[in-house]
Amino acid sequence: MALGVGDLVSDSGVYTEPFGTSEISDAAVVIEHDNAGLPLAPKPMLPADVATGGVQAEPHESMLLIIDKPGSLAIIQQNADMSDFDEFLITASTTGCLPR
Repeated sequence: MALGVGDLVSDSGVYTEPFGTSEISDAAVVIEHDNAGLPLAPKPMLPADVATGGVQAEPHESMLLIIDKPGSLAIIQQNADMSDFDEFLITASTTGCLPR
């Protein structure tokens, strides 16, 4: 089965959180609608809500978000995992350096 951008899918599998990151293994994927389009834009969130320990951090883990306050974040460490997972650390900023 080849998935494409915009496909609407249902999935099931074994959910775990190795190293604090959501993961589904032994996944079974069903394409519900081929090329359904991309009806979901990034969800706007406030920085404090999705920061570590924020009230919306866990429910929005691994989701496509946009920070709804331009200039409110700063990247403080590139490649934070010291590996090749392209992670970075951010913090609140009054000057800002993260483009919207």
